[in-house]
Amino acid sequence: MPERRYLAIQILGELGSQAALPGLEKLLDTEVKDIYALREALAALSKIPGPRSRALLQKASKHPFQTVRQLAERLLEMDQKACLFILVRHGQTAWNEGGSAASAERFRGRADVPLNEVGQAQAEAAGRRVAAEWKPAAVYASPLARAVKTAEAVAGHFGLAVQVQEGLVDIDYGEWQGLTAAEVYQRWPEQAENWYHHPAQASIPGGETLDALRARAMQTIHALAAKHAGETIVLVGHTVINRVILLGIMGLGNERFWHIQQDTCAINVFEARQGDFVLVSLNDTCHLRQKLGPG
Repeated sequence: MPERRYLAIQILGELGSQAALPGLEKLLDTEVKDIYALREALAALSKIPGPRSRALLQKASKHPFQTVRQLAERLLEMDQKACLFILVRHGQTAWNEGGSAASAERFRGRADVPLNEVGQAQAEAAGRRVAAEWKPAAVYASPLARAVKTAEAVAGHFGLAVQVQEGLVDIDYGEWQGLTAAEVYQRWPEQAENWYHHPAQASIPGGETLDALRARAMQTIHALAAKHAGETIVLVGHTVINRVILLGIMGLGNERFWHIQQDTCAINVFEARQGDFVLVSLNDTCHLRQKLGPG
């Protein structure tokens, strides 16, 4: 059935994998009668980063079908425009008051832990910093309250509504959620050892792997980059998902997970252009150095 074929092509694009390119190129070269399949192939190409996908779009801009040529040209034009991402970690909560190395810190994940007083002050400081330097067209946040409230402190400066983005939700910690590191080590010593020393190999009981988290995170980044070409947007996420996004844009493996620092309400800036990325700044907390809160 044609619908299944179009869905298969869409999935190739959503995967964002270079391995999909030979099949898409073959389709563009041979399926000259199926305009819908050709259009889906071009849309899939636009979601795959790198010079080869761009070269195929340029090739399609000379296709015999005018509709295909016009779509390829439009996608190439969008690809020329950079999207600037302001990636923020949410503010402090009662479960991470002591910092990432504290033995009392708990695995938060999908637990909807609210900002504490310091975290709200941090969010407001981050909002003032963004307002002083950028003019975002949209503000997105993980659906968890600590991220939404941080995002609201940013969005309020621009009269924007926070858009909840499921792709930014924190890692699923499964059976570890709510436990301290010491408790996890006591019950799952081997898995805990992997998490802290071999994160790319870690398997959290009932939870999510970094590979799975990275796949959904980067799919979200590519989709938002295409949607907001030529614009600046703010994303508010969590320490784990922010780290894998930053590893993804730099082309580093998940084994480097613990080599990325993400403090509460830190700001990271990167640019997406032509399916690739440039890191501008990392874990910037200058806005938090002033005294926070009343008095």
